[in-house]
Amino acid sequence: MKTKLLLLLLLANFSIYAQTNLVPNGGFENWTGGTPDNWNVSNTVTLSSDAASGQYSAKLSFTTVSAKIIAQVPMKAGITYTVKYKYKYLSSNYSSLHPISLIISKDGSATSTSRSTFASNNSWTPKETTFTPDMDLSYDLSISIFSFDSETFDILIDDVQVYTDAVTEEYTQIPDLAFENKLIALGIDSGAPDGQVLTSKVAALTQLDLENSNISDLTGIQAFVSLDNLYLRKNNLTTIDLSKNPKLTYLNVGSNKLSSLNLSDNPLLESVDCQRNNLTSIDISHNPKLTYFNCMVNQISGLDVSANTLLEDLAVSSNQLTSLNIDKNLSLKTLNCGNNQITSLNISKNTALTSLACHYNKITSLNVSNNTLLEELMCHFNELTSLDVSNNPELYMLDCLNNKITSLDVSANPKIIEVACENNSLTYLNLKNGNNVNFDLFFSNFVNNPDLKCILVDDAAYSDQNWADKKDAGAVYAASCTLGVNESVLSQAVLYPNPVKDVINIQNVNLEKAAVYNVLGQLIKSFTLNSTNTDNTINLSGLPKGVYYIYLINGDAASAKKVVIE
Repeated sequence: MKTKLLLLLLLANFSIYAQTNLVPNGGFENWTGGTPDNWNVSNTVTLSSDAASGQYSAKLSFTTVSAKIIAQVPMKAGITYTVKYKYKYLSSNYSSLHPISLIISKDGSATSTSRSTFASNNSWTPKETTFTPDMDLSYDLSISIFSFDSETFDILIDDVQVYTDAVTEEYTQIPDLAFENKLIALGIDSGAPDGQVLTSKVAALTQLDLENSNISDLTGIQAFVSLDNLYLRKNNLTTIDLSKNPKLTYLNVGSNKLSSLNLSDNPLLESVDCQRNNLTSIDISHNPKLTYFNCMVNQISGLDVSANTLLEDLAVSSNQLTSLNIDKNLSLKTLNCGNNQITSLNISKNTALTSLACHYNKITSLNVSNNTLLEELMCHFNELTSLDVSNNPELYMLDCLNNKITSLDVSANPKIIEVACENNSLTYLNLKNGNNVNFDLFFSNFVNNPDLKCILVDDAAYSDQNWADKKDAGAVYAASCTLGVNESVLSQAVLYPNPVKDVINIQNVNLEKAAVYNVLGQLIKSFTLNSTNTDNTINLSGLPKGVYYIYLINGDAASAKKVVIE
């Protein structure tokens, strides 16, 4: 008995499920602005509270023109559908002169149906027919009335149904018009938008690209159960539910308006891009397979990546982080944590790092000695007082401008072609790495280091000619130098007269050379002197009036003196 009862319940459930009505709002229960939802109307169509079932029906009135209602019904080729509706004449002049016409058709399809109905009384009467389409389309189902004798009359229409008993048809609701339009454009849905899509059309999809589609509501995505890649960049999403998409490995929801993002049901995710949203927090502890994670430009104040041991690329810049622990992320190759409020950063265990961007923070010290594969280091706008890159032979880019660094040496970095160290407190700068001729002159800069008097370079003449605007006027390029030492014997040199018109005397010091630079740091003149004498003269005649710097050079020692030509 129990077995028989279960079988009957199963058959009953199947029957209900198989006969799902494909006509949206087929009972005319929902109206907006005097028009039934999901229907297009022509001429006089109004709401009536006289209904075959439910609360309302649609009243079609013939005055001088026909009234018509049209709905979009999605159907599949080769399936025979049952089409039903109920009608009721409100006038006593029912006859063959006042027919009801049912038409199902669609441009592009070779199949259509047209049926006329004539009433014999004023009762609710059912009408039924069948239709077998030849294409997967959303067909136009229209019901209209006509008068052959021009007499006016009214009829009611209710319970419009299209269903099939042969094949179970399941639809997923897609309430966002922009979402459905995109599905139609991609060939996933068809026909005119009707607020739904065949579940069978989306259940097996593995990739979906909805970028820049003006989507605000992603309801319906739960039916895309096989999705592997989902691309939602540049939409208007404020919420998203991915709990029914467990197979996702790639997700891009960047440039939306999300305030939260729950990824706890997506354990296979390998790549997540959620940058440029309104996130204040995010939990990625349930995503152990992540190799790429980008949450830049949000409002996140704390982030735990300890469970993401496979991470290779981590981008968390422009948030509100005060700390970041990456001790467990031993596979990390690129890290961008710039534009936060981080005060310290330990990367000693991240030996696979090739790119580090920690700019615009409050970091006071940075040890990169274990990061021998490091190629790019951007630590500008911090509070560093020192930086040792002698153990980074692969380094080719170093941006450490706007810190408080006093000494910088890249002579052990033969691949370096970019050094931006302006706005520091440098007294020593060694750029002598054998690769000066390949330096990128757009970003490289050494200015605004007022205590820096001499810069070690591969070839002073080359640097004078090509890097004149990259240093302060008070600094000189040299192949060897020891500057900024007040105790140096060169500091005892006496230059007079100063201001000077032509010849200037240099006394109390032995010199090999004297070089004259203008305030732009350009070499103007160079003199070879007798190093056995402590009394030398140089002729500055012909130079325009102004401020100049004379560099006194003897062996590895040099000293800059300011003179004025009048």
